[in-house]
Amino acid sequence: MTKKDIHSDTFDNSFNRQNETAYYKRIASECGISRLRETEALSRLIAQRRKAEAALKKARDEMEQRVIERTATLSMVNASLKREIKKNEDTTKELIESEKKYRTMFEDSPDAISLTQESRIVDVNPAWLKLHGYESSEEIIGRDIIEVIHPDDRHILQKRRAAWPDSENHGYPIRDIRKDGGIVDVEIFASHISLNGHDAILATIHDLTERNKSAA
Repeated sequence: MTKKDIHSDTFDNSFNRQNETAYYKRIASECGISRLRETEALSRLIAQRRKAEAALKKARDEMEQRVIERTATLSMVNASLKREIKKNEDTTKELIESEKKYRTMFEDSPDAISLTQESRIVDVNPAWLKLHGYESSEEIIGRDIIEVIHPDDRHILQKRRAAWPDSENHGYPIRDIRKDGGIVDVEIFASHISLNGHDAILATIHDLTERNKSAA
């Protein structure tokens, strides 16, 4: 059976031949509407995809911007840390140089010098050892400074401590005891300093023996 015969049978059962043209028009119309819907759906998909791509690009751009900003922040922090490290290095060098100068002045001073914390001797210089008859600082470090003061004069030191800081840097005469038990007349000038973050007393001791002999 030919295609025409098939269509003829169809129209015999469903339509009359006068409606054949209308039938094809309706089919064509329906096909056209279907294509239009497909086109609209495709357009919507394209629009959604473009919207998604735009959102993705925006998110990517924002992420890149955040990376740039954070990188810049990290660079600033890194630069700041480098400056701080350099500053600390410079400060450390200055402290080392200061320590060297102090040690040189401390060791080479012709005056006897003692350094105490909480009344305990933590350091003395060679002139102090010579004045008091000791061979090395190990013999005296750790002892209470009051042990080297004549018993009859210890109240003077206690009085000076009670009057601190008004008595700071004001010299006062006192008698010290040498290692061999001998007595030496001295004048003490004491001042507060900071040692390793703690209070300490730096005392310079002048030997008055010769001056007292002359006065006598």
